[in-house]
Amino acid sequence: KQNAFAATPQTDVFSLGVILFELMTGRCPFPKRALREQDILPRPSAVNPDLPPDLDELFLQMCQFEAGKRPASMQEVVQKLQVVMR
Repeated sequence: KQNAFAATPQTDVFSLGVILFELMTGRCPFPKRALREQDILPRPSAVNPDLPPDLDELFLQMCQFEAGKRPASMQEVVQKLQVVMR
């Protein structure tokens, strides 16, 4: 069994999702409190309506609490981002 606190490519994907949210909206997706699995992930377009809805879906995939539900690598994230930004 893998250590729950081990850094993996999916850990990096989650972190990049948070950074992208901040870059796209100017705010942290989880302000002023600890992140918990029961928290509802905000949609970036709810803060910045100029963002395409497909970008919301990518962010939500990147920031899934269960690592296995996130994109498996940064390469996969880049491929999905390229599709969204077309």
